[in-house]
Amino acid sequence: MLQLGTRHIDAAKDGVWISENYKTFDGKVKRINLQFQLADSFRTAGYSKQVMEIEGGATFIADEFNGLKRRNPGDNDYFNTDLPEGPTTHTSFDVYARNKELWVAHGGYDERWIYTYNRAGFSQFKDEKWKPYKMFEYPPFGDSTFDFVKIVKGPDGNVYAGSNQSGLFVLKADGSYEIFKQGYFDESAGAGGTYRVSGLAFDKQGNLWMNVFGGTHELVVKMKDGNWYEYFVPYSRIYPHSAAHLIIDDNGQKWWASPRGGGVIAYDDNGTPDNIADDRHRHLVAGKGSGGLPDNEVFVLAKDQNNSIWIGTANGIGIVACSGSVITGDCESELRVVQFDEFAGYLFQNEQVHAIAVDGGNRKWIGTTNGVWLVSPEGDEILMRFTAENSPLPSNNIQTISIDQVTGDVYISTEEGLVSFRGTATEGGSENKDVVTFPNPVPSGFNGTIAITGLVENADVRITDISGQLVHRMRANGGQATWDGKDYTGRRPQSGVYLIFVTNRDGSQTHAGKMVFME
Repeated sequence: MLQLGTRHIDAAKDGVWISENYKTFDGKVKRINLQFQLADSFRTAGYSKQVMEIEGGATFIADEFNGLKRRNPGDNDYFNTDLPEGPTTHTSFDVYARNKELWVAHGGYDERWIYTYNRAGFSQFKDEKWKPYKMFEYPPFGDSTFDFVKIVKGPDGNVYAGSNQSGLFVLKADGSYEIFKQGYFDESAGAGGTYRVSGLAFDKQGNLWMNVFGGTHELVVKMKDGNWYEYFVPYSRIYPHSAAHLIIDDNGQKWWASPRGGGVIAYDDNGTPDNIADDRHRHLVAGKGSGGLPDNEVFVLAKDQNNSIWIGTANGIGIVACSGSVITGDCESELRVVQFDEFAGYLFQNEQVHAIAVDGGNRKWIGTTNGVWLVSPEGDEILMRFTAENSPLPSNNIQTISIDQVTGDVYISTEEGLVSFRGTATEGGSENKDVVTFPNPVPSGFNGTIAITGLVENADVRITDISGQLVHRMRANGGQATWDGKDYTGRRPQSGVYLIFVTNRDGSQTHAGKMVFME
């Protein structure tokens, strides 16, 4: 028998649609009427995930392998539709966002780090257009490049994509490419012939540091001058040399998770990547005196603007607030208490924390298996919470969060797709530069948020009327201040011209502007 069984049931006019799959990677869609009789059927070239009828009788099929299909009334077959632009597929395991440019890695692995054999490659979004780089359609991938799980754009303009099986792929700014596998990375333990690049991070000098999951040398660097060096750490773990989610702190120290219960590694190459003799490192695990982690299963690490390291685990978040002293043993992770409603407890205790991103205001966006939280810079206050029930989130199971620090846009990847949120914080500068207020003028009846961008970091912003009377005062989140357009009495200001005054803490950076409220 070819049939695997029923995959999905959807409402139909006077009945239901039943989607079936076959072992041959195709299937059939059937319509059963209210008398439980077969009223219609047709074969599909892939796996139907959902069927929907529209007025006029046309039927749309969401095909797992072939995108959106359409079947007109009376047709025996279905055909391609003109699809809206979008990424290669809904999976978005890693996301890089910067200055209105987005790169999405579509691969993945399961909770045991087993391959998914995802062929979707990666996608770019720029200038309001999507460009896919997909196996079988993008020739450099050939037929053996699977599971891209990390992606970053370097200071050289090249895009670096790490595969969970196939090493490092480099898409150069001129459109050419390079592939690095054997000879550059160790084969992963227990998986001969695979080169599992699981972490990517650039240091301040433009060198690319990488994790190799299961490689004897789990830390590798590709220097800006083209030289490569690799590093061994001696710590015994349940899964030998498991390594992923690399970040670099302000001191140049490398931090990475050791998935499958191995805690965290901190590594200091002492600023001499070519000399391992002066290197130092430390293994952090759960337990006071051993690292202080809330759990040994670590999913994500992030560095905030105070050079604190936030560590997301299977049981909440640990924070290393003295990262420069961790390798000497003088510092370890702390479990911070947060107040929520009438209850207080350790930060995200009993939550699986899979994503942490720091915005321009040093606030933290936290992704778990139960949605997204925005917390204050110190993690002691919950500012917002988003779930699939109260927001457009496709799923509460969050995979990663990436923030475009230039625009403030927050990109949230879930197991069911990617969604963006217009954040209120951007990267602050050392001076007020290209300051923009929008909307300006403010239309009559406008009830949205007014933003002032391009500000010096955490600037003090004051709005006054033309006579100098204070209307509103606020502090920027990073380089952006936002205002709901209401004065201190909760009313919309009268139509007219209003003045904007901006200054930093010591008064060395100032700016003056105007905005107009329309009748």
